[in-house]
Amino acid sequence: MDKYRETVATFDKMALTYRDKFAGNDCYDSAHNRFASLLKQYQACAGRRLRLLDIGCGPGHVSGMLAKRVPELEMVGIDAAPAMVALAGELLPEGRFYRLDSRELGRLSSLLEADAVQAIAPLDVSESAATPLSLGVSDGLDTPEGFDAILLLFVTPYLERQDVIALLQDCRALLNDGGLLYLASMEDDYQESGYQSSSAGDRVFIHYYPEVFFVSELAAAGFELIDSLRKPYLEQGEVKATDLFLYAKAV
Repeated sequence: MDKYRETVATFDKMALTYRDKFAGNDCYDSAHNRFASLLKQYQACAGRRLRLLDIGCGPGHVSGMLAKRVPELEMVGIDAAPAMVALAGELLPEGRFYRLDSRELGRLSSLLEADAVQAIAPLDVSESAATPLSLGVSDGLDTPEGFDAILLLFVTPYLERQDVIALLQDCRALLNDGGLLYLASMEDDYQESGYQSSSAGDRVFIHYYPEVFFVSELAAAGFELIDSLRKPYLEQGEVKATDLFLYAKAV
């Protein structure tokens, strides 16, 4: 099994543990609040509800938090681990969540279009072939308009450099001009990348990236950096990693 598939399998297996560990955990509240503030400013200027894409949505806890703090967010989320997708759907039944590899974002439009077709399926033709039937799916996204915001939280640590570069370019293609990107990663020298194992022996491969890498690649992909912050990740009072949060705008 390659390292990416092994990492996805581990997250799928540990989905409930991951949810219980991070849902309600306020360790990243200041970082999330910063993005919520940016979203509110964007929404005030746009004067409409915003479309948000959560890449690597996990159990949906960050999307759920933002939905409470920013009114009228239309949520779409993807994750490669099916158990994570199921948990996100349970938490946010009004959203749309799909099992999709972040490296295959080109498939997202077809998934959204399929939902849009279902959402306007006709009633029994004997009653009215023109009357729409709601199947519990929110109004279809106007895909040419793209998204207003993208969450890319702790996805890049599990991707090779070339995949991160391609993903940032894909994100820019999906975002409206002026749209917001919220990226979180684990900061260190790339040479420190390697496997990390749980006490049960389940492994994930972590790729570390320095801030300068993201600053360069974000600019190359068509983003302008708005702000950044760092937070130590603690376990039992011990610093395990430095988490890097970046806020960028599509230009």
